[in-house]
Amino acid sequence: KSMVKYEGESMEWIPLILRPNEKEIILVMHNEYIFYSNNRKWDIWVKSRELPLYKKGNGYSIIVSEFLMEECGQLTVIDFPNCITLFAFDNSLNYGTYRSDMLMASRMNLKPEGKQPKMKDIVFESDNQHQLMVNKNNELKGMKQVLIKHEL
Repeated sequence: KSMVKYEGESMEWIPLILRPNEKEIILVMHNEYIFYSNNRKWDIWVKSRELPLYKKGNGYSIIVSEFLMEECGQLTVIDFPNCITLFAFDNSLNYGTYRSDMLMASRMNLKPEGKQPKMKDIVFESDNQHQLMVNKNNELKGMKQVLIKHEL
C-alpha cells in the first residue's frame, strides 16, 4: 500500500498517494558479488595444436557487498529521512540451513493444496498483526490467501 508500484510491459511508475502521517516504504536490496583474481573468458585464440595455459583454481577472491535502491542506486544513510526502509537480504542457501518451520515464500504453494511444510506463524511488529499459517480447520494456507488478507 505504501510502496511505489509499476504497471504494464513498460513498467510505468504509478504515483503513490499517502494518507496523513503515513510514510512511504522504500525497498532496499542487498547485493553481493564475489570476484576472483583468475576470472577470465574461457574462449581464447591460440595457434593450431597449441593448448592454452590457465592458472589452476579461481585464485584470491574479494566479496563486494552493498545495498542498492531503484531510486538512487547505492544507498547512503541520509537519502530518505522521511521514509521507512524495508531491507531485503540475500538469504542464499549457501549461508546455512533454515529451520523446517521457517516462513519462506519459496516453500509455499500458491493455493492451499498439495504438499508444503507447516510454517511458523509470525507477528508483524510494526502493527502487532498476527499472520497464522493455517486456517480454522488447521489446513495450511497458500500464498494467495496470505496476499489477499494483506491486500497485496
